[in-house]
Amino acid sequence: MKLEIGKTYRTRDGKKAVVEFIMPEPSRYASRWGVRILTEEGWTPLTYKEDGIFGAGGGSHDLVSEWIDKPEWCKGNPAWARWQAHHGDGTAYWYAGKPEIDEKEETWTCFAPLSSGWIFTNHAPKVPPGFRWQDSLVEAPEGWGKDAK
Repeated sequence: MKLEIGKTYRTRDGKKAVVEFIMPEPSRYASRWGVRILTEEGWTPLTYKEDGIFGAGGGSHDLVSEWIDKPEWCKGNPAWARWQAHHGDGTAYWYAGKPEIDEKEETWTCFAPLSSGWIFTNHAPKVPPGFRWQDSLVEAPEGWGKDAK
């Protein structure tokens, strides 16, 4: 993968990274691509090699793919749904409690009462090509289901 200014990438640990600039003449020890990483504390600046490797490589900061935004919340979900996610086969589900990932089965699992339901294909949020099902977990928007009677 070759970095480009203005593009957004995903780090190995799932953080959002934006390429902002290229240093014109880095020292032989410095990387040249200026990138900001979005963390819980805010944006952190780091520098990368042209191929998205941070430092010696193999760590959580390496850039592994282009960033793809999460799907939108499905308005057809029941009022008690608090989470939604796509499984490895592309089907979408809602969940009453926060599900856990099952990498072996390529699914999400939740054991809460009325724990989950399938989102009909014609209502399911669309995911773009290249989207990783492991990144599809979306929490309900604030206030979801408050007006349900």
